[in-house]
Amino acid sequence: MAVVADFNLFQDAGDSQLRLATMAHGAAVCSQDSPDVWSMVECGQLEVGGVADLDLLLPNGFLVNMRCPMDSTLAALKQDLFVQAKKLPLYDRLLAPSDYIFYTIGTNGEREELYDESRCIFSLRLFVPLLSLIEPEGNREEKELAHDIGLAIGHPLSEIEAKLSPEEMSYRMDLYRVMEQAVASRGVTGYSHYAFPEELCSETDADIHPELKAKIQMADLYIELWYRSREDELANIDSNCICVKIRKVIDVHTSDVIASAIKELTLRHKLMALWELEGNLKLRVHSASHLTITDIDKIYVRAALYHGMDLIANEESAWVLPSNPRWGDGWINFDVCLKDLAPAVQLCLSLVAVKQKKKEEHSGLGWVNIRLFNWNSEIIQGKNMFYLWPFPQYCAELINPSGQ
Repeated sequence: MAVVADFNLFQDAGDSQLRLATMAHGAAVCSQDSPDVWSMVECGQLEVGGVADLDLLLPNGFLVNMRCPMDSTLAALKQDLFVQAKKLPLYDRLLAPSDYIFYTIGTNGEREELYDESRCIFSLRLFVPLLSLIEPEGNREEKELAHDIGLAIGHPLSEIEAKLSPEEMSYRMDLYRVMEQAVASRGVTGYSHYAFPEELCSETDADIHPELKAKIQMADLYIELWYRSREDELANIDSNCICVKIRKVIDVHTSDVIASAIKELTLRHKLMALWELEGNLKLRVHSASHLTITDIDKIYVRAALYHGMDLIANEESAWVLPSNPRWGDGWINFDVCLKDLAPAVQLCLSLVAVKQKKKEEHSGLGWVNIRLFNWNSEIIQGKNMFYLWPFPQYCAELINPSGQ
């Protein structure tokens, strides 16, 4: 009943809007033509090269009547429709033609969306001579996702799609179908979509001592799992394991050996004072992303230690190609002992581009300054991601310690 009401609404809108479109174009439309034509189409008496009238409903509420060949494609029809829509009010409220698709009411009373714009009008076998333009569901989300992907790869996704050959487009659709089937078959529950399903399915809960299991359930405790590569496993390398040997000895129990191993592991990760460290400061550069400059030959990272405006040390990483900004061995070693670092020292990083023409030119792409000690007087460690600021205009320096 709701579908029929929706169809009658289109018919009433067509009666009122048809006169508006006719007056705007100054043409007379005969209401006797369309039903006869479409009954001939339904009976198969109209040839492909015939001409018929179509009512086209725009998203801004205007109904446009157009006479078009039956062998015309939906893409050509949409293009002609937007030419007519420019002559009507509220055209500025319309999006680009690529943001809309046609839909019609099928013989079963349900709405049928027409995504394939290469189909001709005759092949649609329309139940009524009415086509409507709508914005497909999820169009805005798809645009935002395409924009994010374009930023991630450094190239607009629409330009890449425009350069795809028919074979590549077919492969892309086949790959999408395979992934869609995989998601449908495995679902979102269970362990089949995890990287380590065997370890997750391991049944070690039965081997836990009841008293230890009760403590875990009562207290706010958690379990950490460590994974190691196949190479480390074959070489028996694991920094998180404590090698102990347990044998049957009088008055020595397994729990005592485990307690001593836990104590040793705790000592490895305890806090240490800075003056207890003997090594030098070093950092490792992994990769760079979101590079939009193409007319450069090499890039590298320049790192400097400053105390105020006084330079302590200045080093740089290896040079890599901007097309693949990843450093396999990106260690930068400073000839500065960790125990000699002042609390106010800062690390100044900059990404530098190199143009190797007649004369080698170095120019800064971005900079960032980091305090080596946080608010709790602890030196920063581990993996971090830094977002770079652009260099000021007419700045010839490759390091910006003042941050201005």
